[in-house]
Amino acid sequence: MRALKEQGQKILWAPDKHLGSHIQVETGADMVLWNGACIVHDEFTAFELEALKKEHPLAKVLVHTESPADVVALADAVGSTSAILKAARELDAREFIVAIDSGMMHKLCTLNPGKLFIEAPTSGNSATCKSCAHCPWKAMNGLAGLAHVLEHGTIEVHIDPALGWRARLLIDRMLAFTAAQREGRPLAGLVPGIDGSASLMGIGIGSPNSAKKAGPAGPSKAASKLIQRCSPEVRWSLKECPAGHTSKRIELTTRTENSVSGCWTAPSLIMCKEKIFS
Repeated sequence: MRALKEQGQKILWAPDKHLGSHIQVETGADMVLWNGACIVHDEFTAFELEALKKEHPLAKVLVHTESPADVVALADAVGSTSAILKAARELDAREFIVAIDSGMMHKLCTLNPGKLFIEAPTSGNSATCKSCAHCPWKAMNGLAGLAHVLEHGTIEVHIDPALGWRARLLIDRMLAFTAAQREGRPLAGLVPGIDGSASLMGIGIGSPNSAKKAGPAGPSKAASKLIQRCSPEVRWSLKECPAGHTSKRIELTTRTENSVSGCWTAPSLIMCKEKIFS
């Protein structure tokens, strides 16, 4: 996010508006927030949390980043699930008020014996359930169901290849971006627009006009977009186009060693979608 901000990029953030708002405050990035929220974290209320804090004045408040901004403002530590687990372990306190899915309470207690964890309120005293931070969808998962799927291979989910390749693209980009940050490698090319430089996974991407100055031409701007849309870990090579087009031919190879070729034209995008990610 900071890298995109430094490049002056406008960011469309989805799906959680509260997490996006928190990141916007932290980074100062120019963001448009999708109007969506987690049905669990969206229910936490600052008014009731303040009342609970008065009952437990020594307690530290741990808040998930998908909570409303006025709840986040009351936190001693705010972050993801792993960040909350870390804060509970490291903060010098014996009591904690936790604004997170109630399914995490068992994990918190198990990892921190001798510490008291109190569920943050989602409603007032008149409500049937005052602390109802419970995700009904996560609760549908169980060990018996998991064992059944592993043993019998049932309930297989089939995804339209046209949708699947786009989902995989995002996952691959996130993994590649995180790995590059951890290893101190350049981020250019991993996410379109970052760094403004024309390189992809350490491979230079030029333009046809650069051939006079720097040897064989690299892909054009349109072809560079094609490469980025196919996979963040694509290698390319140039060949003459057998179809007789005046433009060069581009050959793409993914990390799974599947390859697909196409001219630098719009149909290449279709070929890339169908053959790499189907």
